[in-house]
Amino acid sequence: PQLIIVDNNPFALLIAFKHKIRTIELLNPASVAGQLILNKEHLNKKHLDIFAQLKNIFGYSFIKNFLKRKNRIFITSIPQLEKEKFSKSTYLGPLFWKGWYKFPHLNNIPYKKSVFFTFGSRSIDKKYLKKLKYLCLKNNWQLMYSQKLINNQQSIRNADLVICHGGHTTILEALSAGVPLICLPQNEDQKIASLIVNNTKTGLVLNNSNSLEQSISRLLTNSSYKKNCLKIQNQLYSFPTKSLKI
Repeated sequence: PQLIIVDNNPFALLIAFKHKIRTIELLNPASVAGQLILNKEHLNKKHLDIFAQLKNIFGYSFIKNFLKRKNRIFITSIPQLEKEKFSKSTYLGPLFWKGWYKFPHLNNIPYKKSVFFTFGSRSIDKKYLKKLKYLCLKNNWQLMYSQKLINNQQSIRNADLVICHGGHTTILEALSAGVPLICLPQNEDQKIASLIVNNTKTGLVLNNSNSLEQSISRLLTNSSYKKNCLKIQNQLYSFPTKSLKI
């Protein structure tokens, strides 16, 4: 692309800079997992209305002006509106690196299953970490966790389950690795992003940690979630493609 519009995702910015692509950063948009690339003739008033609904005035006006000069543009997708509003679009999937290798010391871990816990750009919540440590010890699960703003793709690829707040970066990293998720969203942005996990049946979205143990067990034993994740993974690595129906 000639231009990438991103939110405050540091990894997307790094990729854009690495490939010397012009980038515009939108602060705090209601963004979600996935991106669309649209032809100019397919981007009509209905598409632009989505930006108005999200009160993203800068994004709305910029898209209108940009399309006067260019043919194609990246915009963020809205899962619950995608089928209805973007039927003529081409789904690209996320921007992510390929070819990560496994951590040598994780190749033969003596545990039944491994759970990776991250809050993305936020610091680890100690109450969740304390509860997870207890649950993993009780059930003989391997627990891995990381500090904020760490590239987690290597760890995620070695995990059987990812637990996060539902930020779109972690969701994309998990789905591109074919790993199910548990999302514990704390704000509206994360709630919107978590919809893709719920709608594609690639994990569970929880309001609190009361049912965390049962939810972890469910995702680690019910193979349907893993199968759905692998379908999404295949789609992400095979773009451009049509929207996947599960």
